[in-house]
Amino acid sequence: KFRYLLAIVALLWSGWALAQQPKNNIVETAASDGSFHTMVTFIRASGMVATLRGKGPYTIFAPTDAAFAKLPVDTQKQFLENRLLLPLFLNRYIVSGRLTSERVFHRPQVRTLDGRKLSIETKAGMVLVNHGRLTKPDIVAGNGVIHGIDSVDMGLVHEFLEEVQKYKTSAARY
Repeated sequence: KFRYLLAIVALLWSGWALAQQPKNNIVETAASDGSFHTMVTFIRASGMVATLRGKGPYTIFAPTDAAFAKLPVDTQKQFLENRLLLPLFLNRYIVSGRLTSERVFHRPQVRTLDGRKLSIETKAGMVLVNHGRLTKPDIVAGNGVIHGIDSVDMGLVHEFLEEVQKYKTSAARY
């Protein structure tokens, strides 16, 4: 009888734990948060929604809307006008795996989907991701985690704009 009681308690506990898991995927969670409209717009424009709705898990170090607002309007337009190249930019903020802030704090870097390294450092009680301050940690989704950061890496923006220029130059030749 005791074994049956333990089995029932274990089933109830696992059912409760599953019920506590967020049901929304990482894109839906970012959209409903209210701080990531620009990032979600870029994800949708890039065609990456299907991937990020998938099983994952993924961790996104997402610049907030306030971070994107620091960019010139023309730069933001270039992102949307070059949808085919947009995944190159976005993949530099996405990591495979579910990395909560507790796990992030103990790493000097993480590898993004495109194989690059994002540096992680702690200074004066702040966590910096590629020099952007982590401002909204641990927004948990059913297939991952979102960490809001307060700036867009300008080095990545310049690389994106260079790729856009190369693409336009090569397209003009044909």
